[in-house]
Amino acid sequence: MFRRIETRVVNPLLGKKIELPSYATEGSAALDLRACIEETVILQPGGRTLVKTGIAVNMMDPGLVAIVASRSGLSLKHGVRVAQGVGVIDADFHGEIGVILANDGQEPYAIEPGERSPEQLIGALNSGFYVTEVFGQGVNMVTGEYSRGASGFWIENGELTYPVSEVTIASNLKTMFLGLVPANDLDREYGTAAPTLLIEGMTLAGS
Repeated sequence: MFRRIETRVVNPLLGKKIELPSYATEGSAALDLRACIEETVILQPGGRTLVKTGIAVNMMDPGLVAIVASRSGLSLKHGVRVAQGVGVIDADFHGEIGVILANDGQEPYAIEPGERSPEQLIGALNSGFYVTEVFGQGVNMVTGEYSRGASGFWIENGELTYPVSEVTIASNLKTMFLGLVPANDLDREYGTAAPTLLIEGMTLAGS
């Protein structure tokens, strides 16, 4: 028997800069919720924090209840879990879903906005350019104009298809920063690091 459940987005970041909840695989029992936050939250060992998800549900049936469960891989690798074991969303609660996370591990854990993997960012593109190297100096810090040589791989239907070299990428720093979508691959073991970034609307020139 199927039950009708209404969902609504309550944070404009969701569906734009942050991916909508989705099933990780065809056989997944439940949707993966997203951390609908604007900046990284550091969850210290022994600490707890409330993470908003940007989504609300209306189960339209007082006999139903929704649950929020921990990801087994997250618990095993990092000791991060739903603090109360299982989160319960009552049928009469229609506000934004928040998840209380606890860190039972020995190291701080970074909760990144969205938590999308580089593969998910690439997989969502019909076409694009995956940059692996930039060269040359073409950044005007007064006007914000950005233009640099680049090489990498062409993206077609969500997959890397063939290598690309000797092209130029260009945009404006303000436009780029406003539209950045970070992936979850930031390596915090180094003093200087950056995750994979999705930047839409850049100009690509060359052959």
